[in-house]
Amino acid sequence: MRFMRERKSSSETAKPSVQGVLKTVLRVLVIVAALLVALLIVLKYDSLTPEALRDAVAPQQQPLQSGYSERLTFAANSNNTYAAYMGGLAVLSPSGIELQSGTGEQLLAISKNFASPALEQAGGYLAAYDIGGTAFLLLGNGVELYNISYASSIISADVSPTGLCAVAAEESGMRGAVTVFTPEGTNRYKYFSSERFIVDCALSDESEKLAVAGVRQEDAKIISSVILMSLSSETPFATWETSGELVVGVEFLGNDGVLVMTEQRLVFLDEEGTYLGEYDYRDSGLAAFAEGDDFVVVCPNSSVSAESSHVSILSQNGAVEQELLVGGLVGICAQGDEFSILTNDAVLVYNRQLERIAQSALVSDCRSVLMGDGAVITVASDAADIYTYG
Repeated sequence: MRFMRERKSSSETAKPSVQGVLKTVLRVLVIVAALLVALLIVLKYDSLTPEALRDAVAPQQQPLQSGYSERLTFAANSNNTYAAYMGGLAVLSPSGIELQSGTGEQLLAISKNFASPALEQAGGYLAAYDIGGTAFLLLGNGVELYNISYASSIISADVSPTGLCAVAAEESGMRGAVTVFTPEGTNRYKYFSSERFIVDCALSDESEKLAVAGVRQEDAKIISSVILMSLSSETPFATWETSGELVVGVEFLGNDGVLVMTEQRLVFLDEEGTYLGEYDYRDSGLAAFAEGDDFVVVCPNSSVSAESSHVSILSQNGAVEQELLVGGLVGICAQGDEFSILTNDAVLVYNRQLERIAQSALVSDCRSVLMGDGAVITVASDAADIYTYG
C-alpha cells in the first residue's frame, strides 16, 4: 500500500448572469487569504514550519492516506515470528521459514523444526534459530547460506549487516559460550564464559564488536554484566556490572553505543562501555520499546489506555527528548532515523525529530508492526498488509 496525499475538492458552477459578481468576490477572497497568510508569518515566524504553512494555506488537506495492494497470507500459529525482509515478509513458524515478496509471491520455503522460533535481521541477512533448541539457519539476499543443527541448546543469536552471526549457547564445562560465524559458516571467534550464565549477545553493525550479557551470583546477590570485546582480541575491553537486578538483553545502537535492558531500566553505554545514562521504568513498567540508529522509542505501561498512550523519544544517554500522545497503542517499531506507531485504527510514521512522514487508516485488524525500507508492514495472525511511503 502506498501513502498518498489527498485533498478535498469542491466546485461550483456560476450562472452567466452573475459571473462578474462572482469573479469580483473571488478576487477579494484571494486578497484576504494572502493577507491572512502574511499576518501568520509575521506573528508566528519563530515557530513556523513547512507543515504549519501547508495547513494554514490548505486546511482542507487530509493526512497521508494509503491505497490498497495485495495482502500477504500465511498459516496461523501463535508461535510465529516475523521480519520485514527484501521488500516483503519472512514468516518463521514451528515447521519452517517462508519468504514472501511484497506482492505475495513465495520466494523461499524451508522445512525445519523450531519449537521456539526467533528471527534476527540486518541488511540482506536473516538468521533464524530455535531458542532452547538446536536449529539454526542463515539467509543472504533471500538465499540459504547455511542450515545446521547446533551442537548444544541455543540461548540467543544476532546477525550483522556484514553477515557475521553470533550464537550464544550452552557449553559443556562452562556457563555458556558465544561463537561468531562468517557468512560462509566458518568459525571466526569464540568466547567462553566460565563465571556468568549467558543471557544474550549482540554484534555491532560495522566495527566487529561483540557484546555478551550474563548473570552470576556473588554473596547471595545477583550480579548482572555486559562484556564488550573486539573480534580481533581475546581479551574484553570493557565490562559493565550492576547488582540486585537481572539483565535481560543487550543491543548495539547505530553509533556503536550499547543499550542494556534490565528488568528495571534501559542503560546506555558509549562505544567504550562507559555509562552515559538510563531510563528507569521500575515504577511505570514498559509496554513497548524500539531502537533506532541513535535513539530509542519507549511507551511506559502506566500510560497505555484504550484512548491514549504516551510515547517518548530517548537520546543516547536515556534522557527524554520529546513526547507524543497517540490513541490506543498496539505496537512500536524503529529503523534508521524513523519509527512507526501502530494504534487500534491507524499506522503512523515519524522521523527522529517527531515530524510525521506518513499516516494511514488500517484496512484490517492487526497485532504488530514491522518496518522495511520505505515500508511499514502490519501483521495479524494469518495475514499482513504492506504500506509503502516516501
